[in-house]
Amino acid sequence: MRIKRKRKGSSLIFVVIMFMFVIIVSSAMLSMVSSNYAGRVTESKRVKNLYGAESGLDIAYNVIAKTIDNANEYSYNKTEIFKDEVKNMNYTEFLNVKDENSDEKIKNKARLYALYADIDYLQLNEDSNKSKIEEDNKKIDQLINYVFRIYFKDYINANLYSNICPEGENSGKGKYALDGRKTSNDENNLQEVIYNNARISFKLESLDENSQLKWSEKDSKVISGDNLVTKYYFDYEDKIRKETYDLNFNYYEKITLPINLISNFKEQSNVGENEREIESVYTMIVPNYDEVAFKKSVSTNDIPGLTVGGTLSVNAADLDVYGDILVESNGSDVSTFENKYNSGIVINGDIMSNSLSTVNFNNNVYCRKTFNVQNNVIVNMNKDLYAQNIYVNTSKQNTGTYIGINNDDNSKVVLDNDLEMNAKNTVVNMKNFYGVNDKTIDNASGKDEKAKKSSSIIINNCDDNRNSFLTIENEAYINGVANIKTENGYQTGESVAVKGNYDAYSMPVENDDKFKNDAPLKVLDTDDINKKIDHFHKYWISNLDKGLDYGGVIFNSIKDNNKVKSIGDIVYGEKVDGVLKAQVQKANYIKGDAQVNGKINNLKKNYAINMYNLNIENKKDKNYVEDINDSTFEKIQNVIVTKENHDDVDTDGFKYKNEDYIIYSSVNSNKFKGVMVVNGDLTISTDYEIEGDLIVSGNLTVKDGAKVTLKYNKDYTKNIQNKNLTIFNQIFPNMGYGYSEESSGSDGFTTESNSTIFIKNNLWKINK
Repeated sequence: MRIKRKRKGSSLIFVVIMFMFVIIVSSAMLSMVSSNYAGRVTESKRVKNLYGAESGLDIAYNVIAKTIDNANEYSYNKTEIFKDEVKNMNYTEFLNVKDENSDEKIKNKARLYALYADIDYLQLNEDSNKSKIEEDNKKIDQLINYVFRIYFKDYINANLYSNICPEGENSGKGKYALDGRKTSNDENNLQEVIYNNARISFKLESLDENSQLKWSEKDSKVISGDNLVTKYYFDYEDKIRKETYDLNFNYYEKITLPINLISNFKEQSNVGENEREIESVYTMIVPNYDEVAFKKSVSTNDIPGLTVGGTLSVNAADLDVYGDILVESNGSDVSTFENKYNSGIVINGDIMSNSLSTVNFNNNVYCRKTFNVQNNVIVNMNKDLYAQNIYVNTSKQNTGTYIGINNDDNSKVVLDNDLEMNAKNTVVNMKNFYGVNDKTIDNASGKDEKAKKSSSIIINNCDDNRNSFLTIENEAYINGVANIKTENGYQTGESVAVKGNYDAYSMPVENDDKFKNDAPLKVLDTDDINKKIDHFHKYWISNLDKGLDYGGVIFNSIKDNNKVKSIGDIVYGEKVDGVLKAQVQKANYIKGDAQVNGKINNLKKNYAINMYNLNIENKKDKNYVEDINDSTFEKIQNVIVTKENHDDVDTDGFKYKNEDYIIYSSVNSNKFKGVMVVNGDLTISTDYEIEGDLIVSGNLTVKDGAKVTLKYNKDYTKNIQNKNLTIFNQIFPNMGYGYSEESSGSDGFTTESNSTIFIKNNLWKINK
């Protein structure tokens, strides 16, 4: 019998063939399933897009996105204001807001103040406290997020429902604000949208029992910090004393808002009208402060606001200014005893007439040289004055001059140098005064160097019948001392100095006092400021009956040691039995006082930001410097076109003059609305109003009884820019005008934000 032998490998071949068969069949099935799934997804998206358009839900989505965009903008701006308010707080204000019964927004001011103050204290020994400082900074970031989210929720609670359903449930239209920073009651700021014949409602699941939005807060944790040092000082035994604050607030890592919308609409089909109901569920994610961003597809940088490159002179005329104004005072950058008051803003009335000229500044004034006020004028300022000096110089013929910088509780005067009065029949009222420049000067410095660095109040009229007063109602921080106009420029020990009181430096107080001649005076021979401070105070406190002159200077808060601080002695008037009598207070500003140091440093920072930059909204951080020079300041002449490179332009809403320009009644109308740029001097001698923006590279003079109004209108200015991008690029070649791919901020011609990343579509379905 023949035995059939089995061939080797046949089983393996069989297995391979079967396996290949299975793979082919499986691949075909998977391909069919995948194609089917892809088709279903594509069809689902097609149906969703189709019904989304018909149902108005895509429009409602855009309303939500725009509302988030506005909430971001609103919350960011409110948070920036909040931060600035806290930075400008003093310890007394902190005590007023730290009350546990106050609302959460007020408590947050106390919390942030405490963290800032604690860091100031820890920085006394920065190397040892590095980890604690980092911990405080982390808590500051969390607190800023917390504050931002409160404002964000406030905006959403106030606007989201009314934006989506302004007509109530089953609303046929929606709305949103064009600018989130403006009030929602401004009809000019609202944009309406139609839901394509659909009716949009909120599903009940999105609202609580009071028909309010239901927020979801997750991952709660307590942010705490015990014994934050809010104030420290040295007692009479030179021991450090501390006031502390305990930080505590709840922080949520994630806050969301479900938004469940239902759309009812009618669809046309082959068998007639069909009623449809579409439901869509969105989830809004509350962003963090540092997650908000804005991008511009077409952007224009802001041109500067109201700007005068030279001196602003008002001579026997009236002027009203609405909007911040910067007066650069081009010319000599060298300040000496003789010329330091010659340029800046000069306001003078008609000395031959009893009528008074009136100048009203309704916003901030930034004057890089001297704010100089003379005879027969009324000057009102509603906000802040930043200047190098104030000089009030009125003559015996002056019938009355008034300066009021006290219309707002927060109004302040911030000077880098002196406030000097040589005045007759003059009243000056200020809410807050800060002279920020330090007293420390090299002994070898000449008198002109000392003139630049003294930050003080000087009264140079010692006439008993001067009838002039300077009243500071609230805070006064004076960080420098006065200089006498002697041959070498004698530096005194006084922060408030009155001519006539200098006799103290010629009289011995201690047995070892030595004197020297500094024409025309004999003065105490020492370079030690502290010795001069002690000498002046000891002399006058013992000789008040010998004619100490308070110079008309009054501090309403002199009894509050936290509100009137000076690095030198001050003289002032105080009512005793109804009569103003001269008093002297010794220097009370200790260099180790963290509260005062923090206040002065913050004022210096704000001074640098406002004075060294151009007059634009988004100013760059600048470091304060005592020794300013030509490179310290950004100047309008450096960004405007040179005269030889552009001719005059006169189009609708934009006027550029390539030379000196005079506006007078015989050739000009009485109003211009738009942007006016004068590359030279501008003189106005007739009643005239400019609304929009005015930039003058040279001097601006208002005279001959003219009544002039300058109104800065940012929105109108922006519109003029956007209509004339090419021309503006030519006139301001060094400010980056024209088109750009990206730009930070929120003031562009066309703006897109990242608001869409904070809204997710979780569910979409057809109910019927």
